[in-house]
This record gives sequence, C-alpha cells and structure tokens, in this order.
Amino acid sequence: MMKQDGLTRRMRFLPAFLLLGALFMLFAPPAPAQFSDQVLRVEVGEFAPGRPLPVTVDFANLNGIRAVNVSYRLFGASTWTVREMQIIGNSALYAIPADELRPAILEYFFAFSRTDGGSDSTYPGMNPDTAPLTVELGPPVGGTGAVVVLSPEPGEHINQEDALISFSLARADSAIDRTRTQVQLDGDDLSEHLVVSDGLFVLRPDNAGATPDGGSHTVKVLLFDTAGTFISGESWTFFVRGPRLGDPADDGLPREWTAHGTARLETRSENISDIVTPFNRATIDAVATDGKFEFTGHLHLTNEERDYRQPQHRFFIGAESPWLKLGYGDTYPVMPDMIISGKRVRGLNGEVTAGFFGLEVVAGEMVRSIEGDTLHTFPVDSLSEEQNDDPTGPYGPYDTSATPDIWAKYRYGTFDRSLFIVRPSFRFGNSSFGLSALHSKDDVNSVTYGGAPEENTVAGTDLTLSFDRKNIEVRAQAGFSLYNSNIRGGTISDEEIDSLFSDSSDQAFSREDLENARDIFSRFITVNENMVPLGLENFTTASWEGTLALNYQPNNFSFTWMRHGASYVSFGQPFYRRDVEGFSANDRVRLADNRLQLSAGVERLQDNTAETKPATTTFTTISGGASWLSRTDVPNITLGVLSATNRNPLVPDTTYGVDYSVDDNTFRVMLQLSRQVVLGAKHFASAGFSASRRDDKTARNLDSRNISLSLSVVTSYDIPLRSTVSAMYFSNEIDVTGGTASDLGYTILFFGAEYLLMQQRLAVNAAVSPTVGDITRTLINGGARYNFTRTLSLEGKLGIYLNEGDDSDVIWSFVLRADV
Repeated sequence: MMKQDGLTRRMRFLPAFLLLGALFMLFAPPAPAQFSDQVLRVEVGEFAPGRPLPVTVDFANLNGIRAVNVSYRLFGASTWTVREMQIIGNSALYAIPADELRPAILEYFFAFSRTDGGSDSTYPGMNPDTAPLTVELGPPVGGTGAVVVLSPEPGEHINQEDALISFSLARADSAIDRTRTQVQLDGDDLSEHLVVSDGLFVLRPDNAGATPDGGSHTVKVLLFDTAGTFISGESWTFFVRGPRLGDPADDGLPREWTAHGTARLETRSENISDIVTPFNRATIDAVATDGKFEFTGHLHLTNEERDYRQPQHRFFIGAESPWLKLGYGDTYPVMPDMIISGKRVRGLNGEVTAGFFGLEVVAGEMVRSIEGDTLHTFPVDSLSEEQNDDPTGPYGPYDTSATPDIWAKYRYGTFDRSLFIVRPSFRFGNSSFGLSALHSKDDVNSVTYGGAPEENTVAGTDLTLSFDRKNIEVRAQAGFSLYNSNIRGGTISDEEIDSLFSDSSDQAFSREDLENARDIFSRFITVNENMVPLGLENFTTASWEGTLALNYQPNNFSFTWMRHGASYVSFGQPFYRRDVEGFSANDRVRLADNRLQLSAGVERLQDNTAETKPATTTFTTISGGASWLSRTDVPNITLGVLSATNRNPLVPDTTYGVDYSVDDNTFRVMLQLSRQVVLGAKHFASAGFSASRRDDKTARNLDSRNISLSLSVVTSYDIPLRSTVSAMYFSNEIDVTGGTASDLGYTILFFGAEYLLMQQRLAVNAAVSPTVGDITRTLINGGARYNFTRTLSLEGKLGIYLNEGDDSDVIWSFVLRADV
C-alpha cells in the first residue's frame, strides 16, 4: 500500500512534466541535476577526443565537508574509478584524463567525507551506483567551433621532436569540402602535406620541411564548402621548447619573454539555517615564458585556514626548461595509478629528461599534523560505564600517580604524514618502461594524542609497447605493497617476538614467519605484528593488470586482465579497488563516415583472491550502446543498455545473524537525444531518459527502482540574449527490511536568461528554479558582471532559497578579477 501511495503522490506532478515534454520533444541531451541541500550546480566540460574532461561541483555550503571524491566509469564497466577532487573556495574540481575517456556515455557521482566523523553522503543522494549522473561522450552538438583540436593543445609546451598537428571536425556538415581544408603554420600554407583518414586530419611539420624551432607557433585551420567559399576557421598557439642546452643547434640568441597573470578577490556570505558564515579569498596565477624556459606561480589565500583543519591555503612556484622541471608547493602528481593519482602533496616536485632517460621525484607532506585533545577525565573505576556510553571511543591512562588512576576519553589528532616517490623511466619512441617506489610514514611524535600511526611502502613497474604506428599497444603495470597499521614502538625485537608468539598450529602465522619478514623488510618499513604481509601466500599485497589495444579503423578493441590483491595498499591511491581478478573486453566500431558508433563490452570479475571469505562472488557486466550523429533533421541519438549480475553460490542462511549470500541483477537503459533547430532563433534542445531496476533474489529482497527524465532548451537570439528552460523528473524507490519501501519523487523546473548591455560590457542574469513533489523548494538567483576594461571586471551574485516550512537561506558574493 505504501508503494501505491508513493506512486499516486508522484503522479500528481507528471502532467505538468508531460506538457513540457510535448513542447520540447521536437528538439532533444539531459541537464544532469538533482535536489541537494549542499550542491548548487554540477558542470561537466564539453568532451573532445584527446583532451581531459573537467568536472566541477559548486556548493551552497561546504561546512563540515572534509573531502570530495568523484566516482566515474564508462557505461558498461562494473568498476568505479574514484579520485579526490581539488577544493578551491566553494567548488571542487577534477579533470578526468583523456586516456580514460571514449564514446559514448560516462557515468559519475560524488561522495562527501565529513570532518566530524559523521556518515558520508553522496550526490545523487539515493542509489548513486545504480542511478548515477551521466554525460554523453560524443561529438559536440551546438558548439560554436567546427574544429576539435587534438594536438598540440592550445598553450601546450612540447618538445621539438613531438610536433604533430592533428584535429577533427566537431560536426558532420555536408557543406564542408574536406579536400579544400587549409592548414597554416605561422602563416605558411602546408595543406598539401595534410593527411585525412577516417575523419582525422594529421600534419607532421617535419615532412613539410617546416620543423618548428623553439618558441611560440600558431596553427590556423580554414574550412571551405564545395564551391570554395570560406565557412569557418580555428586558430591556436603552442610552444616548442627548442634545442636542449649544449646542443649545437642552440643558437644562444636571446628570446622574447611573454608573461600573463590573473588576480581574483572574492568576498562571500552564506546565511544557512540562520548561521552566517563569511568567506574572503584571494587567488593569483602568473606565467612567464620565452618558449624555452617557463616560470609559473599560484597562490590561494582564504579565511578558511584553521589549525584544526588540513591546509586550505594553496601555493606553488615552478620553473621549467627543456630538460628540467622543478616546483615547490601544493601539487597533484599523477604516475601509474597503482602508485599515485592526483593526491595533494605539499613539497618538492621535480622531473629530469635526458634523451631516452627520465627521472621524477616527489617529496613532501601528504597530511599535516592536527593535535588531538582530552575530552574529559574520570577515575578508572568509571571506565566500564564510559565504555558502555560510547563503546567506540578512544580511552587511555591520564594520570597514573593519582589514587585511583585517572583515565581520559580523547579526541585523537592527525599525524603528520610524509611522502617520497622516485620514478626512473626509459623511453624508446612510443614505447616506455618505468620503475616506481613510494614510501609514506606517519610521524609518531607529531601529536600528543594520536591513535595508530601508519607506514606504507610500494614498489611498482609499468610498461608500454607500441607497434605499427600505435595501432597495436600493450600496456601493463604491477605493484607490491608493504603496509603497517600501527608502527608505535618501532620494529619488533627477538624478545618481543618470543613473548607474543608460539609455534602452536592455531597461530595465523608463526614466530619464524615474523622473524623472516622482519629481516627482509625492516630496511624498507617498520616491521611488527601489524605489518601486512607477514607471509607471501596468495600474494595478497601484489596487484597487476595488462591491456592489449588494437586500433585498426574502424575498430577500437581492448582487452584487460587484472588481479588486485586483497591487502594491496598505496597511500597515494586510497581508492584503488582491491580483491578482484578477472577480465574486461570492449569494442567500438565507427561506421557511416563516423556518424554511427557501436560499442559493446563484457566484464567478469571475482573477489576472494586471498581465499579467506566464505565464498567467491562473481561480478558480470554486459553492455551495449549505439550513437548516431545525424546530418538531417533527425535528432542525434545515443542509446545504452546494461545488465550487471552479482552472484555467489551460498544458500541464504541467517543462523548466525549474517547472510553472506549474494544474488542480484541490475538492468539499466538510457536514451539521449539532441538537436539544433533554427526557428526564429537558434535553439539547442535535449531530452534524456534513464531507468534502472535492481532485483535482489536473496532473503533480504532489497530491490530498487529509479527513473529520471530531463528536457532542456537553450536559445540564442539575434539580440544579445540567451535563455534556458529545463525540466527534470526523478523517481527513486528502495525496498527496505520488512517489505516496506522508501519512495522519493520530485520535479525540478528551471527558467533562466542572460542579457548583454552597454556594448556587451555589462552582463545581467536571473533564474528561478522551483522543486515540487516530495521535496518542495524554490531557488531564485541573479547576478551581474561589469567589464571596466578588457582585463578588469566585477561580478556580483545573489541566491535565495525559499524552503517550505523553514527560514530562507541567502548567499551573496562579489568577485573582482584582473587579467594582465
């Protein structure tokens, strides 16, 4: 009955949504948004092959949030890639690497860790793993540029031998005559050397006798129709580092220096639940280069910096030459992802390149110390009572000289954690081989009141082999970790081993195991009874994976085999999925002049690699998708279907209060439409549908159902006016223990516009976004940006949240920006 009531309640808001749908279905991708009392907006950049995909989350309130993580995966994969996002002000940012992206659909959601130790939350808030946000990874629709730049990227600094110009067309336009495409490098027409294959345009300057020397260079691409009439063009600048120092080709002549920078001052006030929080921030970025040498600097200061929080200030200063990079400050190093991938490190970052040899070094602080505290003291006689009140609390002696002894309940602090990574590598053409070593350790003496200090050492290797002009690639990496969960007291001695261990057969490991482990590993890590591994059975701390990629057009096929040990640990990669082994295979076919893209994938993984669980669970995912890029009035279409099954052979059994059986299937289907229409104005319209159902066949019967619909129209008028109208409907239902269900359904409407005045020096915008259904709230916001000059602007914003039954929340801000 509860389910029927929930459905009836949600159906009241469906007619208004369907009315909007009838108006918009002539057009057609979804605007991903859901209700949240913390998240204001999620923005994903436009996908372009060969470029990272930026993801940004803007928050209404970051109070209480310690870290923001983004989980993402290509549609059809079962494994989520989790990365920590960089927090700047009230926004969290991350750029998904280009080599992790391919058409057609990317799924993602966000998780928030709290500073007070409370439960983590997610966005979307319900079923984020089975009903995540999505973004289409396909040719951009409705963009202003016709050319997608692949290499070199605008502003990129490359070595002279790596100069390769490549691009594709953002949209398939029958009016464009590809044979007439012109490419100019620094004003010289090199079009006769342009190679076109499967929609990809490639030009190697050295084949045209125009090898770029050190300095700045400009590429210009011109597009024409079949009659030779110019249609559109694109130009961008890149930098060549030039000859190495001491090279005979280095003419030693002085080069022209260029510099630019940005300064940003912000003041912001948030009145949330009648609690006013002010924010004041200043950010400065600067770059100076002569095309061969480069100096960069970044400084971010904020009143959010507190000694009881991890650093909120950010700074970095760096220098780069053709053979050396040096930097100090806050960096986010990326190496083989078994070792480190985007974790913040404050310290030294350097890289040396000498011919085929390279060396990377990172040394600094991952976590700074935050002192703990004594919450309260009590006689030792009251310890049992205290532990009954809070069984998980940390307790310990406070004053043993008193009678009776005085104990205390503590709030443990955070140890200072250092990090050192060294990675030598060797490069031969498009192939490379690298070795990596990581050591990270908590400083036991950095805080007085601390819990268990930890230590971690990782050794890894990576290999890339490329054949037949990168049509065949083999990529592999492997790692072995040592981890100690409590190094207090140092390396264990023979006497301590004798006092702790016996040779009885019921021990998990023997005295001899620990002695051997200590003798082997003590030069790399603190060895005691808390270290993993204490034995090498089942290689629980070893991980490896290998990929074979075949890129013969129109096919892109890849096969990956992996085994991630159950106890593998790297402090530089805390989100690495452990305890799985198996394979995944994916194929993508491009047909009909790249207008039709078909994809299919299968992944089969199993856990219990250490053979310590009651049974092995098998995770099987099968997916398929199709994307059609239309050249007619038919909308662009993307369709995806997925089936994910998780199963182990256990019979449901609650004899001991725990049911370890797993038997469920999740089926998902997604449809996205998009179309550009000119009806008095230029309209970019989108529609999306997503549905998923999880069928839990165990006695728990934890089924779930999710439906989302979205419609959006963005209109650009002949006058300097741009408007957005969208509607999003969400329905979430989860079965809980006892046969009842938790239902949530709501609709979010959005109406917004931006207008340019005073010869486009003043931009004003306003929007209203009501939420109706099981959640009721209305957002009203507006703002203005005035450009005093081309390089100086002031922007103001005001947001008002009208909450049903509660006081309104108000957020305002002013930002002064200068570009020099």
